[in-house]
Amino acid sequence: MTRLHFRTLSLQLQLRLKTQSLQDRAAASPELVGQLAAQSVHEYAQQHQLGYYPALDYFRDEDTGFDKDLLDAIDNLAWLSAQLARNESMTQLRPVFSNVEVASVQSVCYLMPKVRPQTTDALEALATHFTPNQVKLGLKVTLLQKRANPEGLEAFTRKMAWKWLQDSFANVEVSQAKLSKL
Repeated sequence: MTRLHFRTLSLQLQLRLKTQSLQDRAAASPELVGQLAAQSVHEYAQQHQLGYYPALDYFRDEDTGFDKDLLDAIDNLAWLSAQLARNESMTQLRPVFSNVEVASVQSVCYLMPKVRPQTTDALEALATHFTPNQVKLGLKVTLLQKRANPEGLEAFTRKMAWKWLQDSFANVEVSQAKLSKL
């Protein structure tokens, strides 16, 4: 008699939505919003001679002169992106895994930019960072497996997640697939 084994894994994904899927549902262009935010942050960093670009939350709390309507547009687009990424991921991965749960959702535009003002093409890289179309998604997935040995399961899960998500998103990065210890 074959025994089935339930294996739970955590997945960490970074997804970039397709431009058209987001623009069809949004009132503003994500790329334009990202460019405007990048320009404002870049100018602020130059005026204050900063060696880094602050995260968006800095401009929310400080009296920096940052356009509050632009922050609202970013918030709305980031929320929409997160919902679309979450829903599409769950829809695409349900046929592959016996259970799919969302553990975390975070819009990349709120993270500290990795680009520095001295970098070549800093403004372009900053605009890409602040465009609210990228989402970090943490998932817990469960597989049914006939083998008692879970060896190779993490690489298999990583490959399957990428394969089943690649057509739905402009870019898919599976940064982690880790077997949960029970």
